[in-house]
Amino acid sequence: MNNTLLNLVICVLCISFIYPLKAQYVSGYSHEIKGETIRYECQQPDADSALLVRSIHEDKFIEWETLPVSENFNKEYVEFIWIAGIDVNAEDNHEFKLFIDDNLQFTFRNPIDTLNMNWDLEGPRGIKLHFKGIMFDKYGDLFGYMFLKIPKSIYKPGKSFKIKVTGETADSRSWFMI
Repeated sequence: MNNTLLNLVICVLCISFIYPLKAQYVSGYSHEIKGETIRYECQQPDADSALLVRSIHEDKFIEWETLPVSENFNKEYVEFIWIAGIDVNAEDNHEFKLFIDDNLQFTFRNPIDTLNMNWDLEGPRGIKLHFKGIMFDKYGDLFGYMFLKIPKSIYKPGKSFKIKVTGETADSRSWFMI
């Protein structure tokens, strides 16, 4: 995605109305490391491409780097935010794994219906992942924002994080994208 700073500003302005500001947000997407890039429109008009992973084989993944935490940042936690979308499919429900710096932190599944737009996960060492769904696209798939909350004991000012998401080995077209 281009214009990372503009994306972050628009993202924070949009979500400030639907998710109360409790921390300083840092863009959870700086640049792509690896993965399939597709053209796709979402809730932000300036975002027209995405990294996409499917549940075809666990060796397939998307990987990206966050912006670094500010050198003078000294709060109890930092919260990264990025645009995300996920396939909604009752007949093809699969597992995805999120890694931070190559360490497995969270496992989640694509939703089977449109009843629950939001979810929260707690990982090891106080790391938290929140998905805030804000819309369904014309195909009924869920789009919104992911918030990754990392405590002070883990983040280091001036450093970024490498995030990777894999799908399970299921030879399925079910997907997750950022």
